[in-house]
Amino acid sequence: MAKSAFEQIPQEKRRRVLTEAAQLFAERGFSATDVAELASRAGVSKGSLYNYFESKEDLYLHVCKDGLAQSRRAVYGGMDPEWDIYKKISLDVEKYTADHLKDQIHRGQAQGIVRRDLDPKLGAFFINSLYIIVVASVVSKHFQNRLKEYFEIKESLKGRPLEENLSGMIREIHRFLRP
Repeated sequence: MAKSAFEQIPQEKRRRVLTEAAQLFAERGFSATDVAELASRAGVSKGSLYNYFESKEDLYLHVCKDGLAQSRRAVYGGMDPEWDIYKKISLDVEKYTADHLKDQIHRGQAQGIVRRDLDPKLGAFFINSLYIIVVASVVSKHFQNRLKEYFEIKESLKGRPLEENLSGMIREIHRFLRP
């Protein structure tokens, strides 16, 4: 996280650094974001950024946490801080999804269309984790770059290339599940 030096600079300067960092990370993803360009856009020196943060990764994590905190303040700013709706919703959604996927795996095993040696808990976790990564790959520039790199995709992920790669992932999930 941020070093104490970052907390000691004026608030407007902190906000400018975080805003520019968030914009660059969103536009280019983590790997393609250049610290020197970020420093220039934020009006600080590259050395100053390293006085504020241990590394680019440290800055990235701080930007992510700051964004989440801003989102929570914007949506729930006036609510009792003890009432954590994110936690409640997250637990409800995860329980429903986990129970549903485990039930589907159990049913498939009983019908003989899913491997009997598959642990339903582990299978459900893998399937849901892949789903989360796919969704992130559709909405996040960073995860789009990640998907393109792993699948060696040269063109845009919109339309046909995305559809073809999602179909390929679905085929692999079927191979994983089938006896």
